[in-house]
Amino acid sequence: DTETTMRCDPTKTRTAATTFDSQINGTGYCYKSLGSTTPICIKTSQRFNTLGNDTWLVEFPEYTIKGIHACSNLETTKYTVVTPDQEKQSTIGMYCYCRITGPFESKWVSGGPYASTQTCTTQCSSVCAHQINTNEPFRKTIFDNRS
Repeated sequence: DTETTMRCDPTKTRTAATTFDSQINGTGYCYKSLGSTTPICIKTSQRFNTLGNDTWLVEFPEYTIKGIHACSNLETTKYTVVTPDQEKQSTIGMYCYCRITGPFESKWVSGGPYASTQTCTTQCSSVCAHQINTNEPFRKTIFDNRS
């Protein structure tokens, strides 16, 4: 569980608990890869034309998860959580990593390898969004590893 702030009255703030349940699939997702002019959205309730490059989001019934991707030379297996030391030593490469940036921050989690760095940079955002949307083991790993 995490807490989010809700503003009903500008002079008062109340706190409501939001549960990020890894067993619940998303209802749709969007992503924008490097070189894309517009985001690609699948089954979302709205168009997210303001997504920046290398970003993604997933809609759930009660909230929206936003995140980024990175392509690294750090060779790991799928669902591996990156340690701070590994993160510092990483350079660009063919291994896809996903990170939630809102409404909470997660650690980097491996989405798997690609055949090349170029393929990773153009496809990693879609993998992150799709994994969060439909893959419970991946979603559990990233939800359970907050920064």
